[in-house]
Amino acid sequence: MRKGKSTKKAETRKNISQEVQTIVNRIGEFSEQSPEERIAKLPEIVQAVRSLPLLEAETALVDAARKWQVAILPILESLTSDIEYAPVAAEAMGFIRSEAVVPILRNLDRAELPKTIVKSARRALHRLKSYGIAVEETQEAPRPTLALAGGRRIIRSVMSNIDGSGGQILSILFSAPLSGTEAVEMVADDIGGIRDLAGARITKRAYDEHIASDADRTFVFVDAPAPYILFRGREYEAITVAQGKPLPIEYQFYRDLFRTPGRNYERSIVYEEVNAEEISSEPSLVKRAGELFETPAFRSWLIAEEDIQLHATKLIEAEESPLILSETSQRERIERIFQTAMDEIFTPEVRARYKRRIEENAYVLLKTGYSDLARVAVACALELALEDLPSHDAHFARALVERSIGVYIAAQGRKPRIYRV
Repeated sequence: MRKGKSTKKAETRKNISQEVQTIVNRIGEFSEQSPEERIAKLPEIVQAVRSLPLLEAETALVDAARKWQVAILPILESLTSDIEYAPVAAEAMGFIRSEAVVPILRNLDRAELPKTIVKSARRALHRLKSYGIAVEETQEAPRPTLALAGGRRIIRSVMSNIDGSGGQILSILFSAPLSGTEAVEMVADDIGGIRDLAGARITKRAYDEHIASDADRTFVFVDAPAPYILFRGREYEAITVAQGKPLPIEYQFYRDLFRTPGRNYERSIVYEEVNAEEISSEPSLVKRAGELFETPAFRSWLIAEEDIQLHATKLIEAEESPLILSETSQRERIERIFQTAMDEIFTPEVRARYKRRIEENAYVLLKTGYSDLARVAVACALELALEDLPSHDAHFARALVERSIGVYIAAQGRKPRIYRV
């Protein structure tokens, strides 16, 4: 028995080694191609690397970096937009003896990115420095502060992604001349407004640790300009009032903070970071809507059970119907169920709400290393804003409805069978 297990493990290691060597050889072929051929082959090579487990991917990339140096930099740079594979791409860059990799690694050495990415980037920069590559030492820029009434200043302002129910957390750390540093956090959603609010005295170090620990759980936190956080707070206050709901008692203590005179943003802050016109001109981006649900920012997104139940039940009945239909007729019947679901759920009001939710999460993606998928999210938001586009033709609406129906059916103990036309 033991001999058999050992043989099996040896075969596994051999297979993995062969797979790694195959990828390395493909990268070598890529490095010798013309610029035009590289552009065409780049997505295919990047996907091949992503098919490897992380450890094997790192082995392949480091081996390739040592052999072909800066010629494989496009592959590594593309992988830096993948939060899972960015650390191994950074490690491999440390073996490319060229100043061309320094700005890329510097961009990965940012406090708002996951620690695994930052550590890999710093190790790579240190290795380059030992090779004699000019690596300028940089100091973390101090966070900008915002002056408030009474001598108070905002030291740090943070927002979370929006979860599946439209909920979001806004958090602010500010200082006062006599009371030291204090934090206030608002939990709100875009339907009912402010759900809860709490404030407490806290040290800057403890606050940073608090934000970092929360980022490991349901919500993903990113730093955002203080004027925008305050503006979002005022938006949630307006929603609460419009719903005829009382504001939390604790909010009265911080009302003047959120009402600090400042900028009213006409649209989400993500548009100050990306080019909306350029993104809208890339029709292929919206076709990747389903990839958004693989990220922490969108992972909890599902349509409420009470809104999806009727449509899921119709789908189950259609699949289990004793009526004998041709495969084409069955597909058409199921497609009609999906289209009806999308049109009934994604009304103009709901589309506007989801558009803003997606935009907020696009900013979170952008600041957490998912720059490529941030563009996908913005493209989906812009598509939902097209008034002449039926909801059943909106790629994000379809992706979310299919995901929600699939989860609902699975929860009922049935195997989900989602038909696509």
